[in-house]
Amino acid sequence: MVAKKKTQRFDILISPAWRPMLRVLGVKPENAYAEVTGDEMHVRFGRLSHTFSVDAIETASIDDWPLWAGIGPRYVPGTVGFVGTFINTVLVKFSEPQTVRAVFPMRCNRLYLSLKEPQKFIAAVTKPVAAAMAA
Repeated sequence: MVAKKKTQRFDILISPAWRPMLRVLGVKPENAYAEVTGDEMHVRFGRLSHTFSVDAIETASIDDWPLWAGIGPRYVPGTVGFVGTFINTVLVKFSEPQTVRAVFPMRCNRLYLSLKEPQKFIAAVTKPVAAAMAA
């Protein structure tokens, strides 16, 4: 019998002030999340979704999302953001560039997410130091 992998779901935090604008883009609290299952991290933000390998994650940490970058699905060269507020943002850095498919393929080394439980998410996607050193 194959053991079923436990899925951990982390809701993207969306500020009430931005909900009407994001709803126009198809983003609602029920379809804005990151899920971690075994060695995969699936991120959904409205109609946009992508699955990443957890092994491709180099680091994940609390970071600031700049005001000039805005709210919503965002792309600047090298960075993708699924951001619903300017607080509780997590920066996920990848060991190699990832291709995110949206309207067009976007290459990124960094992914920003605004999360309700950023510390729990970071713990779910990062390997303990001792385990990483043993690998």
